[in-house]
Amino acid sequence: MNQVPLVSICTTTYNREKFIGQAIESCMMQKTNFPFDMVICDNCSEDKTVEIIEEYIKKYPGKITLLKSDKNYGLMANYIKSIQSGTGKYIADCDGDDYWIDEYKLQKQADFLEANPDFVLCFTNTLIRNDETGEEKVAKINVWDVCDATQLIEHNGIEGPKYGEEINSPGHVSSIVFRNHVIESFPDWYKTCYINDMPLFLMLSKHGKAKFINDLSTVYRINPKGISTEGFTFIRDYEGSIDFFKRIDEYHDFKLRKPIKKIISEYYFKLAKIYSKNNQTYKGISNLFLSIYFNPKQIISLIWK
Repeated sequence: MNQVPLVSICTTTYNREKFIGQAIESCMMQKTNFPFDMVICDNCSEDKTVEIIEEYIKKYPGKITLLKSDKNYGLMANYIKSIQSGTGKYIADCDGDDYWIDEYKLQKQADFLEANPDFVLCFTNTLIRNDETGEEKVAKINVWDVCDATQLIEHNGIEGPKYGEEINSPGHVSSIVFRNHVIESFPDWYKTCYINDMPLFLMLSKHGKAKFINDLSTVYRINPKGISTEGFTFIRDYEGSIDFFKRIDEYHDFKLRKPIKKIISEYYFKLAKIYSKNNQTYKGISNLFLSIYFNPKQIISLIWK
């Protein structure tokens, strides 16, 4: 009889035949004093991803569940499905082309959350690996320890470039462990986001604090078919961020209005610079005025530049 898992590792895949084996093995290597399982939601892959997963199900009986789709329902629908399918007290995330490198990752994070009931979310640090060049960089240089929702916003990637960081969040999603069932249902606006990490972190932060353990425990793989590189543009990234920050403001009952207005202003300012550089004067001016509207103090930084 299978034990009820303390942690469910939730993984999404789509055409990940080159990477899914390493992702699964890195999760199965975890050394814990508690049971854990892995739920893999495949979004109707067209390669051999499903066949490879089924081989690992045989290799690790009772540890892995595969949920197939009859068609591609999109990134967010598949991600939500994976989280809602996890039965553990805690949910861990490992995308189908990422992998873990610390065999005690789950133990460390679960121990912390078990001992600190006022915390809802726990990160670790991550290596960013470029599959084409082999180059590796540490994801979080501006390392933090403990923070609430307001501070999570401040650790958003808009500050990252000052430290040479390349991820747009307080930590990479492949590193998180969080309490299951604190989000009773996902709002419709989350289902239309094109990123799944920062909106999730800020939704969770309504229910408790976040912890960062500065151990390198995961690898975020940059590859030509990676989710984060498909159709990416800075304009799409900034506009999407503005939209979800407006949504998260309402989700938190407008208690985060001040820091959210500031970060929205900064995103509008970034858009203004892009449009101006592209000789799209009208859009550049419009976004500049929106930046000033959300944070009038922005004009001071303009004067000094």
